[in-house]
Amino acid sequence: MNDRAAFFDATADGYDGNPFHEGVVRDLIEGLATSGPVGLAVDAATGTGAAAVVMVDAVRPSQVLAVDISPAMIRKAQAKAAERGVAKLVTCQVGDAASLPVCDGAADLILCASALHFLGAAALRDWHRALRPGGEVAFSVPMQSDLRPSPAFRKYVTTDIELPDGVDDATQLAVQFGFREARASFTEIMVDGRLRRTLVVHARKP
Repeated sequence: MNDRAAFFDATADGYDGNPFHEGVVRDLIEGLATSGPVGLAVDAATGTGAAAVVMVDAVRPSQVLAVDISPAMIRKAQAKAAERGVAKLVTCQVGDAASLPVCDGAADLILCASALHFLGAAALRDWHRALRPGGEVAFSVPMQSDLRPSPAFRKYVTTDIELPDGVDDATQLAVQFGFREARASFTEIMVDGRLRRTLVVHARKP
């Protein structure tokens, strides 16, 4: 196991105790424009599987693939899918969310909550590859001015994309990597008496 996977393994037990993650997932899914039948939906950097299990009812895909580099996170995602009664639809797999185990153009929807700032440009390129034409991507990304990672987290924050300073920058981030119909908005969630915010972005592959 590499040190990145081990680091996120160590955060798995407390992950669901932070309401911020659940709030980001909610706004990403509520903002989806996808209509009609959905085949494969991917939850990239799934963490404990919050988005993966919600997508089952929200968009009714024929299959959900939940990918995370952390084996401990994947074990929790598998348990969550089983508890919610959706294990037959949700496949949880240890893997790289910036190099998805998906054939070119095979995904109808790719969602990534609270992880792009760790994944960087490779993820955006790979999601574009993996989506079918017209497929939708939804991701969250922190404001550059708000991100104050601890020393432990800082070493894993990407340096190959410029984090946005507002909604215009966030939409341009998607456009820069070949997506269209990009739109962005703020999510604000109260955590331990402090208002935390992030940007949620939705876009399509042409």
